[in-house]
Amino acid sequence: MLRALRCSAGAGRGIALRCEQLVDAASVAEQLSFDQGRERRLRAAKAIDLLNARFGSGTVGPAASCRQAG
Repeated sequence: MLRALRCSAGAGRGIALRCEQLVDAASVAEQLSFDQGRERRLRAAKAIDLLNARFGSGTVGPAASCRQAG
């Protein structure tokens, strides 16, 4: 972004944004994100929530929370 504005990296310490005409999140088809890892985690969390709603709370969860066999 700094290159697009033709600024050097040390030229500024912050960027201010002004948002107008915002709408409720429920009326938006999809929220944009530029973080692919975050997007994958959000999709996985949604799938976990759906499975737990269908088969019972705690049925599915993160692998890190599972006990090791043996």
